[in-house]
Amino acid sequence: MNLKLVSLVALVGSFGFACGDSGTDTATGGNTPTGGNNSEGGGGSTGVLAGPGGGNPVGAGGPGGGAEPGTGVCETDLEFDGDVIDGCLSTNCCASFDPCLADADCTDCLESGPTGAGCDTNALYQPFQTCFDTSCPGLICDSTLGTASPLLNACVQDNCCATFSPCAADTTCTDCLSDDTIVGCDTNALYTPYLTCRDGSCPQDICGTGIIFGITYPNGSQDTAYDSNLCAQDNCCAELTACADPEGDGFLPMNDPGTTACLLCLQNDPACSSAIEPDATAFSACIEAECPM
Repeated sequence: MNLKLVSLVALVGSFGFACGDSGTDTATGGNTPTGGNNSEGGGGSTGVLAGPGGGNPVGAGGPGGGAEPGTGVCETDLEFDGDVIDGCLSTNCCASFDPCLADADCTDCLESGPTGAGCDTNALYQPFQTCFDTSCPGLICDSTLGTASPLLNACVQDNCCATFSPCAADTTCTDCLSDDTIVGCDTNALYTPYLTCRDGSCPQDICGTGIIFGITYPNGSQDTAYDSNLCAQDNCCAELTACADPEGDGFLPMNDPGTTACLLCLQNDPACSSAIEPDATAFSACIEAECPM
């Protein structure tokens, strides 16, 4: 797993909500180190939700033929989405996935999902399902809603169920989860407490700069490291703002030149400006001291 600072604008689409039952969770595209600024909103791309336990993997001979040998979850030929779910599982759940895959009954549960016969008591499958549902969940807070980002789902589930669950149970609020540009969402009595919790606990970028900590998994899929964003926002906002907004005039919604210049220095690009470099160095030192990774 590779963790680095990138620009949020490079995320192709945003992690909006969708509703579903079972199946495969597909993630929107990844991020590459380009400049700019873009805010995540519910009106962005929506993922196809995984059911309880994350849906069923596509293995060799399964629908679509499965992954190429060794390119699926934990370097096997099984995949759940061929994208960010597989990457997340490979980083977090191999200790429970590998022994499950080595057992015929547990492999049947991987293929059937958690509703398969005996899977709810299978001693090898249950640890994997627990890891899946806590580290890389497709759904949030026992609802039928989730985003295409397993790390955002996990962050909301860990921090915001008290505000998310009442919203998810209300039709009008659920519409706001899917598209927060709908008239009235900015004053919705159920949606705004959830949004406050999400933005406070799972910030979409760091200090409004459009700069994020992005994760690239071994399979090439990418996600946002919300916990790292939060730590940086809580501890190193002054340093990053000095780097990305030296003029103090705020940030453009897209392609902000200050953000672009700061990001070049944070990524040790040869094009880094000597005028920006000291502030970028101060931010990096703050991260090293306050948010070791």
